Amino acid sequence: MATPAIHAGDVHCSFSTGFASIAQAIPDQVGGCLSQPVALGTGDVVQQTTEGQMVWYKSNSISEFTNAGLGTTWVLGPFGLQSRPSNQTFSYEAPQSQVAGVTIVGPQAPSQSLAGCMISAINADGAASIGYVKVQLPFSNANC
Repeated sequence: MATPAIHAGDVHCSFSTGFASIAQAIPDQVGGCLSQPVALGTGDVVQQTTEGQMVWYKSNSISEFTNAGLGTTWVLGPFGLQSRPSNQTFSYEAPQSQVAGVTIVGPQAPSQSLAGCMISAINADGAASIGYVKVQLPFSNANC
């Protein structure tokens, strides 16, 4: 199936990578592209369509399409393409927090006591400083 594209005036664009996968799976919801992908200062990438907006999030490498008129978001994640109401998220789209340079990913932002636990654990190794480390922890029952 061809990737939907729109060529209005001097605008020539198409979808690529995750955006193309979403557009091919739900072409009627996505419509055609209105611009080339644009990288934001956060590292995320957005692309406008005739029916909404595509977004790729650098923090979790997930692509999604939101049709604001329908209030629906389609997410291309670890379980394939799934839809959800735009005001909700899947657990794998968890918010992220940083504690002492460690990115913590979980279904909910860590509590202050958990942040204290992480700081204690990081400082326990005696390292003067740490580099960037990304750790995914289940926050179902986090106790020190």
